[in-house]
Amino acid sequence: AEVRFMYIPAQARLTAPADGATGVGINAPIRLRFDEPVNPLSVTEQTVQVTDGNGVAVFASISFA
Repeated sequence: AEVRFMYIPAQARLTAPADGATGVGINAPIRLRFDEPVNPLSVTEQTVQVTDGNGVAVFASISFA
């Protein structure tokens, strides 16, 4: 018999503002709630990307609480 393990990384289940929201202020905080505990060291500017309405990455400062 063959045994396989599949890892599914944590996913954002709750976001504020909502995905696709318009009229969000340029300095408004963006909050994510993950579906499982995550290692704070794994939440970085390289692993969480913020994009504008055209899908272009924008600068974001990441903090973990």
